[in-house]
Amino acid sequence: GRHALRRHPALARLHAWIHSNSDAGYVTRAEAVSMLPPLLLGCRPGDRVLDMCAAPGSKTSQLLEAVGDDGLIVANDMDPKRAYMLATHTRRIGLPGAFLTVCDARVLPSLREEGGPCFDRVLADVPCSGDGTLRKNGGVVKRWKCGDGVSLHPVQVDVCWRGLQLVKTGGYLCYSTCSMNPVENEAVVAEMLRRGPPR
Repeated sequence: GRHALRRHPALARLHAWIHSNSDAGYVTRAEAVSMLPPLLLGCRPGDRVLDMCAAPGSKTSQLLEAVGDDGLIVANDMDPKRAYMLATHTRRIGLPGAFLTVCDARVLPSLREEGGPCFDRVLADVPCSGDGTLRKNGGVVKRWKCGDGVSLHPVQVDVCWRGLQLVKTGGYLCYSTCSMNPVENEAVVAEMLRRGPPR
């Protein structure tokens, strides 16, 4: 298994390289599937992007690289401890375009420019039950309850709706979870479609 691989002497140099380059900000370790939302968002150099629930920061790092030196990422998390982790992670990357906030994503203040919202792209990687992480996180099974998705659904709807209010007309919002529960995914999207445009 993976624990045997971590301890294997032949891989010691590789592990040392990964750790040193990760600490220096050259490498960010992430599950391949967690890298999809920033890719699908299609950020361009110079874009202004809101990452609504950003900690621990691997997606924020991807977004920073996509927008380059001329772009801006407003990376938010409501938990101060997780936001501190986010600050540490983004500082390692060394790109200047990160602005960090600590706020409940459901009530993020409007940042506007003439004509409306200022964000070209919004990433809403919302709090979720995490049932899609069973492969790497066996503890999810022990904590999982049937009603988890139902109790999180209103929060997810509110975060997604706020994201739609903050993205420019013609911009993109990417909604994502690490859950396989349709209540946390398709039902949230269906509610956005039912409500229609937020303006």
